[in-house]
Amino acid sequence: MDDLVAEFLSYKQLQGLEDSSIKRLMDTLSNFADFIGISFPITSITSKHINGKNSYVEYCLTKKKPMSKASVNLELRNIKTFLKWCVDFDHTIKIPKIVMVKVIKKKPKYLTEKEICSILELDGLSPKWKRIFCFYMGTGVRRKEPFFGHMEGSWLVIPEEGTKVKKEKEVYLTPDLVQIWEEMMEMKSDWKSRGYKLYNLFGKITKKFKWVIREAGIDDKHHLHNTRHTFAVRRYLQTGNIYLVKNELGN
Repeated sequence: MDDLVAEFLSYKQLQGLEDSSIKRLMDTLSNFADFIGISFPITSITSKHINGKNSYVEYCLTKKKPMSKASVNLELRNIKTFLKWCVDFDHTIKIPKIVMVKVIKKKPKYLTEKEICSILELDGLSPKWKRIFCFYMGTGVRRKEPFFGHMEGSWLVIPEEGTKVKKEKEVYLTPDLVQIWEEMMEMKSDWKSRGYKLYNLFGKITKKFKWVIREAGIDDKHHLHNTRHTFAVRRYLQTGNIYLVKNELGN
């Protein structure tokens, strides 16, 4: 199994999967291999090893530091992806049935109008950062996406390598949002000219937003990704069309 996992991860890297996703896959398969045995043949893996009594799912939920049900489902999706690859490349015949753990669906975490106003009224937050956070709330883009895009007319075109789902997306920008995007591109150029890694700029944006949340006295549960949820909720209230919102998010 060890050699197959290494071959699978190399394949995923060649496909352009992000390093963070590669690491998550590696962690999952390492955990699963430790549970089932590194020399256990792929062809002998059945549903009983994954679901049911004394299975991997039970192990994840009952170990000393148990995983959340959502985390277990992520593990299961990663295992399924690996086993599908094994089938596609003739390392096994079929994928055993994998049953997801039932999770109560939580409501999306979004910023209310009052919370947004409290952010924009912060004296300690520069106008530049206020504009950047408004950009995220006004477009629903993921953290890194605007930094990989280019403008075509009024549309921000984000190539597949700059998106999580590896699919090109287009985001309409108003003239005000275009100006903010240009300001973000200046930030990117300045950051790179100083020899810093772009990934660290993304981290700075995340940390800055977390600082803003705390300074504004907003529930600490919020993260930068919640600006995406905020966009989705506001657009749904405007349009009443969940499919339109889904397409605009680029899911």
